Amino acid sequence: MKSFLVLVLIVIVSFIGCAPEETDTRTPPPPHTTRRERPPVDRSSSQPPADTLFGAAAAGQLDTVREMVEAGEDINARDDDGVTALAWASIRGRVDVLEYLLEQNADPDIPDEKGLTALHKACLFGNPDIIRLLIDNNADVNAEGPDGLKPIDVARRLNRVEAIEMLTQAGATE
Repeated sequence: MKSFLVLVLIVIVSFIGCAPEETDTRTPPPPHTTRRERPPVDRSSSQPPADTLFGAAAAGQLDTVREMVEAGEDINARDDDGVTALAWASIRGRVDVLEYLLEQNADPDIPDEKGLTALHKACLFGNPDIIRLLIDNNADVNAEGPDGLKPIDVARRLNRVEAIEMLTQAGATE
């Protein structure tokens, strides 16, 4: 009986050890022929240097922004990524800074190096107060960014209903 058990054990071990590796016989999915379109991602640095107009605008430091503008800083200057102080205020939702920069005639339609304006960025981040302020200050609601992308396209892709309504009322087109 002992030899029988040893034999059975040897057969089982041999069978397990010799079994072919399990392979996935399913057919791999076909490569995607179309990619889901997404709005451009704003990959500009997370925070511009604090000692610049861009950094002060992004941080919401209105007094510093005022001092820099009064000292002669170019209100429409662009950082290394082509982003203006006004666009940084839009990205960060700094309404008071944005109001001040617009009062000082900052141009809301200067695109960054990717072709996105402050209104594109406001739609990307979805702050209705910023969007309204830009529209009320004549930001181009039909500004075309990369591949003809307009602010309303960004708002639609991200389902920003309030932004879509504001842009449509302001004359945004497909």
